[in-house]
Amino acid sequence: MAETKEITKSEILADIEIDGKPAHILRIAPDDFSDQDLVEHARNLAETNATPRTDIPDSAQKQKARETIFRIREAMLKIPLLKKLAATDATLDAFYPDTSAEEHFKWYSKRGSVEKGDQGSFTRRMSQGRVFGIEMDGRIAAVMAYDDVGKTQDGRPVLEFSKGSTLDQYKGKKLNPNLMKFMAEYLQNNGEKPIWYGSSVNPKLLGNMQTRGWHITEMNAADEPVQLAYQRMPEYIDQTMIPQGYKAFYVDPKVDNIDWGV
Repeated sequence: MAETKEITKSEILADIEIDGKPAHILRIAPDDFSDQDLVEHARNLAETNATPRTDIPDSAQKQKARETIFRIREAMLKIPLLKKLAATDATLDAFYPDTSAEEHFKWYSKRGSVEKGDQGSFTRRMSQGRVFGIEMDGRIAAVMAYDDVGKTQDGRPVLEFSKGSTLDQYKGKKLNPNLMKFMAEYLQNNGEKPIWYGSSVNPKLLGNMQTRGWHITEMNAADEPVQLAYQRMPEYIDQTMIPQGYKAFYVDPKVDNIDWGV
């Protein structure tokens, strides 16, 4: 089973050097993640994930329209008489892409707490022990989270790389590929024996993954790791991801030779 224990203090897992500078690989705890780092990574993730699609007509204009409606709804929620209307406003769902940068940012940048159960998407994964990072110059320069998709019939976890970010000043140093490789090997060496899963609509990314030894297939394919992911949200995959051209990819480190791109 993938690691899900609550992490209350960051763990230093390895000491490394990057361009001659000392660095640490961490499993990050929410309370050890500064507000500055959280906000910068949240903004980076939001802008990356909500970039309008170039192959969909008027995508950028629709994104701006959705952004405007989101901001209006956020303002409405602060006024008691308008709360109910804002909470039930389905207009947000009428625009494409389906999530704006500001919505992403709100989900990623919210710190919250375990006790109140109101953590944001990013810090919740930290509390579960599912966020690794590279610390340099007193900053968390890169982060990589993963999700626990489920377990195969023989009890192996299927894990999905998600929410990777590198601060702007450290881009070009291949921090995320190194972090991904370390995470995969660390969990493999600690008894997890995971199969890794992902999905994308980006042809360049899919081509790179295939070159590096990953299996590329359909989002609803019969392959067991793909089926585990598919069964979590078949309606969304059928109605949204497949029509957009998403492909699934997975790799089994026990039998596949992987080039992590470092």
